[in-house]
Amino acid sequence: MAPLASASYAECATRYSDVEAQLHLESLAALATLMESGSAEAAILLSHHGGREAVVAVVGPAAGDAPPDDPDDDVAGAVYRLVAPALRAAIADPSLVPAGTARELVQQARASARKVNRNGFRRDELEDAAALDALRTSVGTAVDVSRELQRLSGPLSGAALAANLALDRSRFLATFRKIYLDNAQP
Repeated sequence: MAPLASASYAECATRYSDVEAQLHLESLAALATLMESGSAEAAILLSHHGGREAVVAVVGPAAGDAPPDDPDDDVAGAVYRLVAPALRAAIADPSLVPAGTARELVQQARASARKVNRNGFRRDELEDAAALDALRTSVGTAVDVSRELQRLSGPLSGAALAANLALDRSRFLATFRKIYLDNAQP
């Protein structure tokens, strides 16, 4: 068995980084689409990419505090009605968003949507209610995967690479011996 080389480790880190970059691009494109549709799930992506400040800059500080207009209405419906116009306006005209990180994020989302629409999100597919529902439903999972890729990328990069390679090599060898050699039948 050939020893694990640092090149293999670096290749793994590069692949994680590539997947993370593609997911970042796709989630920004999804952000643009969700903002265009007025979907409140866009706030999750705004928060993931730009923090609470980005959500407040795009949607406003009190959007989550407003009670339903109709006592028979649910809170989620009221929130959707409050944030939808702000989301649609911001993606249609990013200059409506205060200068700073949030505006840059909205501009990046628009640019990402153009890039991804060539190969991925097709306009006619996204006008389908089921496709939009699927996109909205996937937001939480996409954020979780993105966070996990970011978590994994740290130990696989730069100065941590050599130390982690040596540690992982010894752990792997110990585990391999325990599973296959210590339990071997004569």
